[in-house]
Amino acid sequence: MEKNSKEPWFAVNLSMVFSGIGQIYSGKVLRGCILIFAQIVLLSLGGWLVFSPTGNAIIGAIFLLSFAVIQVWNLFDAHRCIKKENREDFERTRKEVKDPWLAVFISQILPGIGHLYIKKWLWGIIFFACFISVIITENANLLILTFGSIFSAFVCYHAYISSPVHREGSKRLITILALLILSNIFLDVLIMRNSVQVFKIPTGSMEPTFRRGDRILIKKHIKYVPERGDIIVFKYTEGRNRNFVKRIVAFGGEIIEIKDGNIYVNGNKLESPPFQNIRYIATGKFGGEDESFIVPEHSLFVLGDNSKNSRDSRFFGSVPEEDVIGKVYKICWPPNRMGPIYKSQGMR
Repeated sequence: MEKNSKEPWFAVNLSMVFSGIGQIYSGKVLRGCILIFAQIVLLSLGGWLVFSPTGNAIIGAIFLLSFAVIQVWNLFDAHRCIKKENREDFERTRKEVKDPWLAVFISQILPGIGHLYIKKWLWGIIFFACFISVIITENANLLILTFGSIFSAFVCYHAYISSPVHREGSKRLITILALLILSNIFLDVLIMRNSVQVFKIPTGSMEPTFRRGDRILIKKHIKYVPERGDIIVFKYTEGRNRNFVKRIVAFGGEIIEIKDGNIYVNGNKLESPPFQNIRYIATGKFGGEDESFIVPEHSLFVLGDNSKNSRDSRFFGSVPEEDVIGKVYKICWPPNRMGPIYKSQGMR
């Protein structure tokens, strides 16, 4: 009976990793290939339109929404493709006990819940608590993120082997699935954490370039070389759990001075856009009138475009280059302000 039937929830788990794989497992090869192709196209186009400097984020969001809709539909379809081909006696027997593959699927959605489903209460609580801990450390380094990927794959594997009933003679299928889950999650984390990130403007310190509530995109490059006039997001020197967005004015070794509303670097007045459109206020410990400040090596002196209402290097000093998260290159929300950000941009 079991040799002639397949596991519906295993197919769902496969399609959870990527649309179409569950359909191929069920024997619907053409159907699965069409889903895989459609998902790749939608994800690629949607991602490019949202994250590219000149792409239309609204159209991109429509593509990504379509991707999500197909992804959800594909899970139901994978389950249905298997179920309608299975023998009735197998389906009847399968429903009489806690399904180990359903436990794995639930664990993919929320670690620990799958264990609660199979009544492994202690393990469920432990894994759920660990999951919450990982979420809290979302700003942690790549090592923590890597652990999160391994943790998710392990929880799914453990949910399966902890289930009271198994219909497979070996652990080969769950091992393969755990490896697929691990590679899929780790790839997503690696791409998003090291390429592009969304940042919300919380204050008016960068007006008129950015307004409070704007969503901006930042490029995160390991080999990013800062240039004068770039707008960057960095870790706040006086509170490591906060991020700031400011414009680069000077580099390590340069002498900066604010005088008569203008910025002077090494004695030369900055007259290129956007610096010429802003009257800078001489204030703070590091930006007093006619007081020069030497920027430490491997550091940046940053200022807000709204000089009257900006807490920047005038107050907290220079920013170490290693604290730079990325360079701002696009406003992605709201729709009426979408567009690329250029280094020379001052007024919008």
